[in-house]
Amino acid sequence: MSKIPGSLNHSRETYLYSLAFTFERSAYYGIRGLIVLYMFNNFQLTEVKAYGIYGLIGTGGLGAMILGGLLGDLITGNRRALILGAVLQFLGAVFLCFNSLFSLYIALGFFIVGSGFYSSNIKSLFGKLYLNKIKLIDSGFTIFQTAISLGAFLGTIVVVELGMVNYIYGFILAGVLFVLSAALCYYIKENLTLLDQIKDQIDALKAKPRLIYILSSIAILTVFRILYDVTYQVGTNFQNILFDLIEDPYKIFIIALPGIITLLIAIILCVLWAKYYLDHFIKLGIGFIFVGLTYLLIPFSPDSLAPNNFSVIFLSVLLINIGEIIIWPSIYSAITKYSNPKYLATMFGVISIPSFLISGMVSGLFYLIDDNSLVRMIIGSTVSLIVVILLMIYRKKYKNNYLQ
Repeated sequence: MSKIPGSLNHSRETYLYSLAFTFERSAYYGIRGLIVLYMFNNFQLTEVKAYGIYGLIGTGGLGAMILGGLLGDLITGNRRALILGAVLQFLGAVFLCFNSLFSLYIALGFFIVGSGFYSSNIKSLFGKLYLNKIKLIDSGFTIFQTAISLGAFLGTIVVVELGMVNYIYGFILAGVLFVLSAALCYYIKENLTLLDQIKDQIDALKAKPRLIYILSSIAILTVFRILYDVTYQVGTNFQNILFDLIEDPYKIFIIALPGIITLLIAIILCVLWAKYYLDHFIKLGIGFIFVGLTYLLIPFSPDSLAPNNFSVIFLSVLLINIGEIIIWPSIYSAITKYSNPKYLATMFGVISIPSFLISGMVSGLFYLIDDNSLVRMIIGSTVSLIVVILLMIYRKKYKNNYLQ
């Protein structure tokens, strides 16, 4: 660990992009939280069809991220593609306000394409802010990930709760947030000369290590998503139990408490990484230690998902959230460091596909392997330990070939 010079600071654009992404994620997760109930109650769709449509939001968004990345990298520029994505999502929110099945499908099309366009391009624009101050990039992306978590939290607490009063109110608020996000991004100006300024720095890194880092980042992301998806389902099941047992005034607070504590820890990490540099191999290792600890604690047996185990479940959810707030920024940092900056938005779209598809298949099989929670605990904690060991081996082998 080395101290970062005081002359290196986050720019104003860091906070503006993060705020814009908080607005967009609040609206995005708010609509996702409302859409299934909206389809059930307004159109009487079957459960299979409603959840099938809901699944398209995730899978369709992956393809849209690549298309949006190509559009931003090759044709319009990242900022214009990002703003287009926000506008399309706004139109999706508007069409949701019309109570017809036809407008629902149009709205979902706008929403899926817009979210993909927005996501890949804002990550690219944000990452490029740090190409000339690499030591701050992990702190920057921790701020960015905190914005995502805050947006998801506010979307659930504010947009969904308002939508439960009246769906139209929730969709209108989401539309306003999309507009605010687009306005902020329009206000931010791109540094079009940055790539020329750091050309020698990027060219100095050998092609083979660069490819290894990118492929390794995809593999690590895939493993994390598998482990996260399994624990996420357990946490969701327990939250449902709590929701039925806890008195109304305390439901939202209890369910949101792990997220609130995670946000506080994320803020601490933002400050810590801004003052002290720790390479992303070590940070990823720390993240997977938290994931491994989660598997040592979390009870997978349905019988153990009971209120008297609240403290264990609470700690498990908190640990996996801390792992997430460390691992995701490190992955974003690695992809930004070792990808060609000219095609960074496209790369952010590409890396999501294998991790999403493989994690979806494997995490589903994880539950079919064995109903014994002990077996799952051993598999999850062992895989986490193996990842930590491999990261330390990689770090030692390629120590002289990564950007610092």
